[in-house]
Amino acid sequence: MQSLFHLRVFRRLVLAFEPVSVPSGQPAQERRSLGLMQELRPLFALLGATRRKYVDPGRALELLREAFAGSGAGAQGGSQGQPAPAAQSQQQQDVSEFTHKLLEWLEEAFQLARCTPTSEVGMAKLDQTNPMLDLFYGRFRCEGESEGLRFSREEAFGQYPLQVSGFSDIHESLEAATTNLEPEALTAPGMRRLGQESWFTKLPPVLVFELSRFRFNQQLGKPEKIHHQLDFPEQLYLDRYMEYNKNITRSKREEVRRLKAEWERLHKCLNKYIQYGSGPKRVPLQDVLQYTLEFVETKAAMHKAEDVEMGSPSSSLGLGSPSSSPPDEGHARDQSPRSSFDGGPRPRHVAEPELRMLQTCLRRWRTEVEHDVKELQDSMSRIQATIKDIYNEPSLLQVPYRLHAVLVHEGQAASGHYWAFVYCPRRSVWLKFNDVTVTEVSWAELVRDSVGGHHCTSAYCLLYVDRNNRDLFDEVKDSELELPSDLAQFVEEDNEAFRRELEQWDRSHKDCPDGASSDIVVTPLQQQKESPAAERVCSAAEWSVSGTAVPWPEVQLEHARLAQGSFQGVRLAQLVPTLTTEGPRAALAKALDQELARLQRLAKHAPCGEASQEPRLHHPGLFLLLNGIPVQPHLRRVLLEQFAHPDLEGDPTGRLLRQEALQCLAQLRGGSESEEAAEEAAYRGWHALYARFRQLATALAVGLDRLWAGRLPEALSLLAGACALNEALQGGPPPAGPKARHLGLNPRLLDHCRRLALLELNEKCASQFEEGSLEEGLEALRLMSQAVLPCLAPLLAPQASPRDARAIEEVRSRWCAMLGLAMTEEKQERLQELLSKLLDPGAELPVPAVAPLTVPRLPDLGAAFETAMRRLTASGQLEAALSSAS
Repeated sequence: MQSLFHLRVFRRLVLAFEPVSVPSGQPAQERRSLGLMQELRPLFALLGATRRKYVDPGRALELLREAFAGSGAGAQGGSQGQPAPAAQSQQQQDVSEFTHKLLEWLEEAFQLARCTPTSEVGMAKLDQTNPMLDLFYGRFRCEGESEGLRFSREEAFGQYPLQVSGFSDIHESLEAATTNLEPEALTAPGMRRLGQESWFTKLPPVLVFELSRFRFNQQLGKPEKIHHQLDFPEQLYLDRYMEYNKNITRSKREEVRRLKAEWERLHKCLNKYIQYGSGPKRVPLQDVLQYTLEFVETKAAMHKAEDVEMGSPSSSLGLGSPSSSPPDEGHARDQSPRSSFDGGPRPRHVAEPELRMLQTCLRRWRTEVEHDVKELQDSMSRIQATIKDIYNEPSLLQVPYRLHAVLVHEGQAASGHYWAFVYCPRRSVWLKFNDVTVTEVSWAELVRDSVGGHHCTSAYCLLYVDRNNRDLFDEVKDSELELPSDLAQFVEEDNEAFRRELEQWDRSHKDCPDGASSDIVVTPLQQQKESPAAERVCSAAEWSVSGTAVPWPEVQLEHARLAQGSFQGVRLAQLVPTLTTEGPRAALAKALDQELARLQRLAKHAPCGEASQEPRLHHPGLFLLLNGIPVQPHLRRVLLEQFAHPDLEGDPTGRLLRQEALQCLAQLRGGSESEEAAEEAAYRGWHALYARFRQLATALAVGLDRLWAGRLPEALSLLAGACALNEALQGGPPPAGPKARHLGLNPRLLDHCRRLALLELNEKCASQFEEGSLEEGLEALRLMSQAVLPCLAPLLAPQASPRDARAIEEVRSRWCAMLGLAMTEEKQERLQELLSKLLDPGAELPVPAVAPLTVPRLPDLGAAFETAMRRLTASGQLEAALSSAS
């Protein structure tokens, strides 16, 4: 649908369609076609002019779904003329069949309405009564010889089918589709054409190629997908297939056949060199000569070594002259078998002249063979270059078609998932439309997912547009926003309704108190969407850890105890002189100043979220400083609570400081009742944020520990929860605001750890399902449903990284690869159910919810976190996580 919407002419045709009433006596098929057009018009209007981020196409798609169900169209493989299993009837329709039916119904709708675009949208009246035919249909002439009689006929075509198996690129497949020659004519120049040829007489502005990637396996009794690679270019020249160029093309094809025959001859000759030998094992001839030369030269090299070691004048007599006698047999018998084989294989007896002659001949022969091989390879390369460029001449580069969209399928014949790549000429980029996700991709990414031969993804349909027809994609001159009056009113009303929704949302969130903080129990995204926002906000007087409400004084004491534990910059003994001479207040003021200076030094050099140490875990005051909180009033109060902690009662100096700190805390209240309430709410809100940050660090440290211990479901739950909690913190919840930059950890680190757990658990489940018994396989599927599937939603979100997208692809491909394996019927059915959830996340299938995250308390969180980070660093995972490569 998106590929058609992004065709400028198609959009304008749909928008300009004049609605007509459907008489009650009309056939159901005609009512369906007109109903579909009446749904597409407002859908296209919203896609072009709405203020929303997305548009719901449900009503139009529901009509198509009902029509497919009613027509009994098969699922995958149904368009290939082979029977499809009944269980596949409700699967997602084959993309080619879907496109064919959609265009057929639109053509019928225009035919029924006799629609001509109106001047209201600035389009000239088309000559044809049905613009769909003019846009998507062309004509070709088929001519040849049958039973001694020549024939020639002209036919219309819409989607043009192309075979994939046996071809390496789209031109090879087009050549085969437009020529039907006897096999001898493929290689023998001048052979008589006994078959038929097809020549395009008129190409449509939008050319749709249907790639046949299904075939029915008679042995298995089911359809299977063809994963062969088929390359296609961004720009396709079709001059060679036009009827007015048939004489040029025929001569070119004769030349190509002659060149291919010569290439085959050279290839056979080359094989005699690189697959030399008469036995089953063949090796390159130059290697044979090189190994022989090395064997011959081994004896000479060893004798030189012996001359150096022995230093005897007679040592050179071992190989002697041609008149020298054989070695002494008695001496040979005295040698041990091991000593005669220590140097490896070598010739036993060879004279020096023989050695020199052999070396000369072998080197000369090796050089000759290498020269011959290079000449053959160069000749073959020149032939390939000539074939590749044979059509690259100006007269055959006049009909350019630009690739507009690629429709891709991931999976096997029985099930899968579709997405589309669509070119945006306004921005000169490729966009990937995958359900609710739209991302910008490179040409390399498109090729990887489309040409085939890579995992289970390949293109099923290619849409090319006439590059010379600027009306198809010239976005600069587009007048699509000049909507007909009924659609303009519809869009205006929808935008007004959206504005009221935003106002209502703002009002409902403005009513929340500034100090309110979200429950730090991490709830999965799908559960958050189902529960009202008010239910996810806890009161300012309490916060929760692991689902248990903790009274505010305990939070206060816990953070004060944590700060007091890091009280190393200030020694109580150093405060005794000040305490003696100036009193407790001066001593407390000095202690506060020294502690504040220490925290400010740490804040200046603190590595946050990207190193093995995390100083924020040791002091709430440092957390506040790094997030831009001024000293007064909140930071001063944190420090006063540090010195008011009961642990100081055990020290005489500390007791005096604590009493003074308690008096200062009592004196903080002095404003109006409303000001005090707001200040108190904000202060407790900061403590709640700090508690959530510590829970985040705990989830990461414990999750990594579970991962390394092999407790994968726990690890994935903790790490996925950590990512969700970090995302909430990064959003700057009250009272922090968007300027607070150090509320959480580096999201790349957390995402990387989540992917590690996800992929390891997925591999464990897949291996258990593939290799285990039925009970073990069902247990693996249960684990996938309960642990893996609920964690996939964030990786499918629009803001997900390319690394997350690749992880999703790896998860899907691992399970898709099992579709062709032999397994019991029950396991096959359960596998299909899992793939439906994996490959079609938009399907209305029950996905178990994730339980709220429960994080255990650690006695020394700072040490546990540093241990986990050091282990990540040693394994290279920390560097991989923080690398900028996507």
